Order: sequence, then structure tokens, then C-alpha cells
Amino acid sequence: DLLLRRSLPLSPLSSFYTVWKDELLKMENVVLRTLGFVLYWIPDSHPHKFILYFVRVLEITDKGIIQTAWNYCNDSCRLDLC
Repeated sequence: DLLLRRSLPLSPLSSFYTVWKDELLKMENVVLRTLGFVLYWIPDSHPHKFILYFVRVLEITDKGIIQTAWNYCNDSCRLDLC
């Protein structure tokens, strides 16, 4: 406890800082995966964009159908389906 209070902050430009930051991010991913989170990078073609496209092209006006499609998309983004 006393040691932590006397230490100076690390410079974000130092290599030591970069090493610690990278290790911290790796361990954060390990903890999240252990808790059951599935971590994927979301590409530029996010699925919600396609829902909006199809709603416009098909001229769907029923808000219930649109909301259901949006909900399915949200749920599928949270599941490991592949």
C-alpha cells in the first residue's frame, strides 16, 4: 500500500507503459471470456445496417415487424452462433 502511494505515474510514451497496457488488455479479455463473453471485432458491415436497408427497399411500415427484426438482430449479436 505504501509502495503504491510513493510510485510516480508512468509516462504513456514509455515502452514500459506500453508493455503493461498490452498485458492488462490481454488479461481483461481472459477475464471476459472466462465469464462467458464472446469477443468479436464488429466489421464495418454491421447487421443493423442491413435491417434498415431492407425496411426501406421493401417499404415495410409495420413498426411491430421492424422492431421484431431489430430484436432478433440484437439477440443474434449476443450469441455465438457459428
